[in-house]
Amino acid sequence: MTAKEFKEWYTDILHDLYEKQAGFPILLISFPILERYIRQVSGIGENRLSDRFFEVLLEMFDELECLENAKEFWQIYRNGLLHQVSFAMKNHKQIEMSPACITFDQSESLLLSEGTYSVNPISFSREIIKSVKDDFESMQASASPNHPAPYVFSRPEVNMTGTASDTSWMQNKNV
Repeated sequence: MTAKEFKEWYTDILHDLYEKQAGFPILLISFPILERYIRQVSGIGENRLSDRFFEVLLEMFDELECLENAKEFWQIYRNGLLHQVSFAMKNHKQIEMSPACITFDQSESLLLSEGTYSVNPISFSREIIKSVKDDFESMQASASPNHPAPYVFSRPEVNMTGTASDTSWMQNKNV
């Protein structure tokens, strides 16, 4: 994936969603980008999430204050939204999670106050996109061989253009 493709596929689309204040779709796009980025920066690649992953999340969003909060935040927002399109109220051990919401009524990307989380999806997403743009090389996912960066291919002989990650489509790679 090139920086131009990243802009066209994600940044431009997110900008349109910001205009519509489409909170859930913004987060549904932003969390996988954040996860890919943190997996690479933390060095865990395709391995299970470790404390190092959450330490990088905490470095990016120090409002989370500690590792325990970073893990809970990830469970509530990322796991909840990407698995059930909703916030997780309990984890896999049925332990209750803190209350959480999204709101456009705060300028901060993330607030943790009195045991509750609130996220401004636009500010949160913009912080993620800025981090990625500042270190775009990490999005190439060199530590994740089973999740290589996608690329655009063209197969004029069969009138086909598409996007893929596996090398079998590289036959007539169109960069």
